Amino acid sequence: MHILMLSTMYPTRAEAHSGIFVLKLAQALVQIGHSVQVIAPIPATPWPVSRISQRYALLSQQPIYEVYQGVPAHFPRYVVLPRRLVPRLAHYSATRSVVPLAQRLHTMDPFDVIHLYTAHPLGKAAGVLSKAWNVPYVVHLQGNSFRSCLGHGKWLSELVRRALLDSTLVVGVGSPLVNLAASVAGPSGPPTVVINYGVNPEDVILGDPGSMSCRRTGKRILLTVANLTRSKGIDVALRAFASVKDRFPDLHYVIVGAGEEEKALKGLAAALDTGDRVSFEGAQTHKRVMHHMSAADVFVLVSSNEGFGVVYVEAMGHGLPVIGSLGEGIGDVIVDGHNGMLVPPGNVPALVAALTRLLADPALAGRLGATARTEVLRNHTWAKVAERWTSAYEEALARYHSGQPHAPNRHPS
Repeated sequence: MHILMLSTMYPTRAEAHSGIFVLKLAQALVQIGHSVQVIAPIPATPWPVSRISQRYALLSQQPIYEVYQGVPAHFPRYVVLPRRLVPRLAHYSATRSVVPLAQRLHTMDPFDVIHLYTAHPLGKAAGVLSKAWNVPYVVHLQGNSFRSCLGHGKWLSELVRRALLDSTLVVGVGSPLVNLAASVAGPSGPPTVVINYGVNPEDVILGDPGSMSCRRTGKRILLTVANLTRSKGIDVALRAFASVKDRFPDLHYVIVGAGEEEKALKGLAAALDTGDRVSFEGAQTHKRVMHHMSAADVFVLVSSNEGFGVVYVEAMGHGLPVIGSLGEGIGDVIVDGHNGMLVPPGNVPALVAALTRLLADPALAGRLGATARTEVLRNHTWAKVAERWTSAYEEALARYHSGQPHAPNRHPS
């Protein structure tokens, strides 16, 4: 099967970890015999825009085309201001940059199916190409991006709804997300399927990773890996850490990631008198993240509006006891008290209680981590995910070419 992936999230020279899940799925699909091409439009950064920041400078150096880790990827430029502020500009500019390129690629080697990541700003392009080629497109919803589009005005909300209705199948990374998509599309919408993210077993690093900034002799490591944004709940984790740090003097909190809330979070850590027991490690490569997980003892991420969160299953694959958010997408994988713990996002006392249980009972932490690792490596590898996506593509092709109307929404396991 020849698959076209459309995504504004993909690893680049400016952001090596952005959209890593797109790359991982593409690689897994290639491994089982499919061919994949990725079109990942990036912001245009002509001079003097390229001088504004290091990110823009690196984006300006991104090749238009490269084969990265075995996957061919194209990076056309499009004009974009903050997408939620000027959605029409992103919508039209992305369409104009993607459609001609995709048409040329299709002429050389026709695509069988279009895999669209999120519904904006590439939904229009997917619809145009689907009709021109007479092939289905499948919408893949990640979480926060989808929800934020729905909350930014009637025009953008309707654009997203239309992208769902015109698709043949909607896939969400977690159950809460497909429930929301079904409610937005209504009874005439396409069927919905849940396919979670995965982990590559070969990415898991076991044993002592050697000399690392986060390895502190005689210390236990509490770890968070996330973009430093409000929705990630890192302020909640900091407050919980401050509440337990005196009872567990060997505990050190390591935060890996960067973002707009970094200054505020560092200020909060100082105000909570955490001293040198909280480390902000900044953005890291995927391999370095895996090393941090290998060095950790407990993983915590109590985010809200989280579609799924691939870092959860990566941490579970490392055998870590994981504390995640109740009612979010990770609830498809974590069963509270069986292979991890779930607490309500924003609830500091609940997180304090969960942390205290794990830190005070190493045997419990060990059992949860061991169960998590076994189940993730059995059921939630990228190879398993690629098999589920193959079934989804086959269903979309069968429905599209049989002319079936949209079936009632469903949520298979």
